[in-house]
Amino acid sequence: VVTENPKVRRIRYDVIARIKFPEKFYEKEHRRSFVRSDESDRELRSLVVYQIYNFNNDHSKELAKFFNPLDDKQNQELKELVEKYFNEHLANDGVEVAFRGFSIE
Repeated sequence: VVTENPKVRRIRYDVIARIKFPEKFYEKEHRRSFVRSDESDRELRSLVVYQIYNFNNDHSKELAKFFNPLDDKQNQELKELVEKYFNEHLANDGVEVAFRGFSIE
């Protein structure tokens, strides 16, 4: 059986995350004790990485269609897919994610 896209490629996409609503982020009891910014940074990174695994699993078939990082249309489509997913899943934590681009290895 030949699949829709028989090539195997590794896609890498870059995102940047920030705490957009600190009141939501710090309303979680365990986060109230964060004194140093590196504690918040670690927590933010952990939240985003968790969602990266979920996103990759939930959208593995859609990710296969992105093959040209120089194509503006592909960048726009992936940006919309990534930002919608992450921002919906991280809204309760007051976190916002922005797509920065992708590459193929």
